[in-house]
Amino acid sequence: MGIRGSSTCTLVLQETRIPKANLLGEAGRGHVIAFNILNVGRFKLGAGATGGVKMSLDEALRYGRDREQFGQPLTSFPLIQGKLADMAVLAFAGESATYRTAGLLDEAIAAIGEVDDHDRAVISAVEEFSIECSIIKVLGSEALDFATDECVQIFGGYGYVEDYPAERYFRDARINRIYEGTNEINRMVITGTLLKRAMKGELPLLAAAKQVQDALLSVPDFGDGAEKPDFADAIDLLDRMKKSILLVSGVAALKFGNKIQPEQEILAWLADMVIDCFAFESALLRARKMVAGGNEAPMTRDLVDLLAVRTGHRMLQVGSEALARCSEGDDLRMQLAGLKRFTKLVEPIDTAAARRRVAQVLLDNDGYRMPA
Repeated sequence: MGIRGSSTCTLVLQETRIPKANLLGEAGRGHVIAFNILNVGRFKLGAGATGGVKMSLDEALRYGRDREQFGQPLTSFPLIQGKLADMAVLAFAGESATYRTAGLLDEAIAAIGEVDDHDRAVISAVEEFSIECSIIKVLGSEALDFATDECVQIFGGYGYVEDYPAERYFRDARINRIYEGTNEINRMVITGTLLKRAMKGELPLLAAAKQVQDALLSVPDFGDGAEKPDFADAIDLLDRMKKSILLVSGVAALKFGNKIQPEQEILAWLADMVIDCFAFESALLRARKMVAGGNEAPMTRDLVDLLAVRTGHRMLQVGSEALARCSEGDDLRMQLAGLKRFTKLVEPIDTAAARRRVAQVLLDNDGYRMPA
């Protein structure tokens, strides 16, 4: 279907003897190396997919600017501008999460220092961020699917023709949700690893979840009237989004306990909430750093606002489905009310105006141009 420059075939090894001198690592522990390669591969795939989002956006913008309909460029129409803006939001989120994870990996590896078995230490360091690597893979590959689809849409009928780049982008994007572990498997990795660490006592997940459930009956904090920091509404929303994850995970843990593994739908919904929250937090951290360093781009705040709306809506949807699987009656109604409170925007955002402003910046800059 796609990646036609890459030969894909079945390789069968049957009764094959390998010389002992060619052994990689230790006998019986090849899975350690294999899993670590998967972690690195997932991170690299997600990073590359985010690059593909930006490429699709830039190509769609250039075509839409040159293609005229009803006497004006396609990019002058608000619905087309909205498509470009939504691609930019996903590019910003993917970039931010990728930069953040790369920094975490670099810091962990640099902190190893001089040890006897440096390779083993590196494997252990990278393994600590297996959740983040899976997040980057799912986030990037699904953003790329969205971006290439919208790229084809902006190209119209030409997007379906091999003479134009949109057709190849669309074909090549599909494999990214399959290799390096399907996105379904990566969702299980994200939630499974979190639960495993919680059971080992490495992550106080259940205690935090109980605190959130107890807080459902409390009066919301309306603030003390003090001056708010920059991005205050987004910071507040992020804090509540994390509580929504704790709420859903706590309810699920109480309902199913150690028998939650067969409930793959719940595990996948929780993974989606974690992915979206991590992406939003990464984008917000980056935006605040850009502003503090005097490096703010013209569309930074609009991108954060649009991502906030998108993330809040998505977390409410999947969280509601997960809670409905776990509870019913008055308990469910109370939990859903809490979830809505946790994912609600502080103030409504005019998304149409924000998308138009983002699209104008993209047009002025001849594409997606954001400082790291």
